[in-house]
Amino acid sequence: MLKFPGSATGPWSRYVHDPNARGIGAVRYPRLIAKDTASAENLQESALTNLYNERPTWLELAHKKLEAAVAYRQIWRMNLSATSRPPGPCACQTWPKAPAPSLRTST
Repeated sequence: MLKFPGSATGPWSRYVHDPNARGIGAVRYPRLIAKDTASAENLQESALTNLYNERPTWLELAHKKLEAAVAYRQIWRMNLSATSRPPGPCACQTWPKAPAPSLRTST
């Protein structure tokens, strides 16, 4: 069992016990330990390192989609900083939204 402090509203929220007034509690995360040799081999095969070494198609496409979205967002932000924005603290809400990038793959 791994134990460390965590937020009740963060990614570990389902493992947080006894949060204080600020929402910080003790995370108790059950560590996966193989019960026998066959289970150990199965855990080893499903490790992230193996997943990235194999690079299945769905993972490759997810990476390309993420990289395109990040690049698009960076270019969009550079374009916005080059022009004048409307004044006010909530100007980003009134600024026109840019269209999302299309990542269709040909079959």
